[in-house]
Amino acid sequence: MKRIAIIYDLTDSGGVQTCVLSLVRELNSKGITPTLFWDSPPNSKLLADFNVRLQFVKVNFTMSSRFIKRLPNILRYFFWPFNSIYLSQFSGKFDFVYSFSPYIIIDTNLPHLIYSSGPPLIPQLESSSFRFKLVKLIFHLIFSTKYPVYKTQKLANYVVNSNFIAKLFTEAHKRSVEVIYPSNQFASKADQYGGKKFYTTFFSRIVEYKRPEYLIELASRFPQQQFIIMGGLTRNNYSYHSKLKAAVRAKNIQNIEIYSNPELGFVQDVLSKTSVYIFPAEMEHFGITTVEAIEYGAIPLVHDSGGQREIVLDSNLRFQRFDDLLKKYTKLLSLDESELQNIRINLLKSVERFSEAEYRKRIIEPIEIP
Repeated sequence: MKRIAIIYDLTDSGGVQTCVLSLVRELNSKGITPTLFWDSPPNSKLLADFNVRLQFVKVNFTMSSRFIKRLPNILRYFFWPFNSIYLSQFSGKFDFVYSFSPYIIIDTNLPHLIYSSGPPLIPQLESSSFRFKLVKLIFHLIFSTKYPVYKTQKLANYVVNSNFIAKLFTEAHKRSVEVIYPSNQFASKADQYGGKKFYTTFFSRIVEYKRPEYLIELASRFPQQQFIIMGGLTRNNYSYHSKLKAAVRAKNIQNIEIYSNPELGFVQDVLSKTSVYIFPAEMEHFGITTVEAIEYGAIPLVHDSGGQREIVLDSNLRFQRFDDLLKKYTKLLSLDESELQNIRINLLKSVERFSEAEYRKRIIEPIEIP
């Protein structure tokens, strides 16, 4: 039986966590119980939701991952590499290592795969601020030789999560890279949930660059519609979450609700009642939640950039600025049900390539399981 190690943080939910858990689900189906390496044990609720089993080995990082996650982005960039794991630590103990963390040093030829979903190996998407550039320069001058995780390593086997990221990866590092689209945990539910749809929804991590405040502005202009912002929230984004709630109170908006870290069942219920799904983030690396919303019969309006272009092929459902979103949202509200259903059917056909089954098949190909 193959001995498989996985490196990643499963304490919170998110798109990368879904990829990890779908991998575990596939390994379990082959009779393999992988071993997870991190400094905090996995969230038992996540494991139960996916009905998976794994073993856990605690890693003694130089700095607690919980502490680093609370830091500003600039400091996280500086400190994460000091928690790098050496691939040679697994030699003789495991047959294959999956790392969904970029902080792994490839110092041996043990078979492995590094699943990259964007920065830090995509410098084009990094902050352009002077402070960030200064911190980056200091790190590279002093520590990059010992911790070479911010440049491609010669022996490293990388895959990325979208053609958008693959193009940027090749531009930055002058080497090609394979694309494995991320896992979608929701198989199509559009037929199962064919009832009335009335929500306009944002569903992703609640962080500033995702711009969920667009829904607050829409809610103020369309008081007859119901809006929901929901998604994962971590401690370092509590302040932004508070600002969102304060904006709702300041404008006395009654037709929007904000839910942080909702249960899976709640997410499924909301998506099943969502008519329009809005994803305002610019240059998103991929954005699997848009696929998940489509699977429930929602019609997306997404920013016309990044990996979202690979998901939403119809340019009529993409926007550049808020006024553009406003026009397209108004147009969708004016369509009759037959027109909306035709859009849903086309969307569902286009996202078939992003299924969990396809991801599971692709992600275990390197292991060569009989």
